[in-house]
Amino acid sequence: MLLCVHDSTHLLPLMAQSGADVIYIDWSIPLSQARSILGDRPVQGNLDPCILLGSPTLIQARTLDVIQQAGTQGHIMNLGQGILHNTPEENVRCFFEMI
Repeated sequence: MLLCVHDSTHLLPLMAQSGADVIYIDWSIPLSQARSILGDRPVQGNLDPCILLGSPTLIQARTLDVIQQAGTQGHIMNLGQGILHNTPEENVRCFFEMI
């Protein structure tokens, strides 16, 4: 079971007790902070899709930051809320290549 609630940082302690197999984390909280509350439970997410409107350097840096904050325990990397309609295709490619 995936538990997904947007803009719900204040609910993380309850989510940790929910019994969910994976907890979705939006980009409003650093994964390192979420991990301190959730422990080793697998998490999904955490890159703001607006980052893909930036430069390749920004995309690479922010993607790497999310991956590093997630740690070595289960992490499903994705964009919160999906790709914005005006995102350049080459920026999406940069994101995937960085992952």
